[in-house]
Amino acid sequence: MLTDATRMPDGSFRFSLTDSSSPGFMVLAAGNPTSPLREWTELGNMVEVAPGRFEFTDPQAATGRQRFHGVRSH
Repeated sequence: MLTDATRMPDGSFRFSLTDSSSPGFMVLAAGNPTSPLREWTELGNMVEVAPGRFEFTDPQAATGRQRFHGVRSH
């Protein structure tokens, strides 16, 4: 479950989720949310900051271009 989504003062974008059923998550991004999955860019893994709580910060969100994020479990 998404628990937080925040635009940081430097323009980056951070979001958090909680899920105890998965060992980890990969973050993907695209400029169009209807793009086929093969066109989404893998940004990296979410970091587990507490048991079942994961965070990811996308510094590229500060570029001003619209960017959509997706998450998939490992």
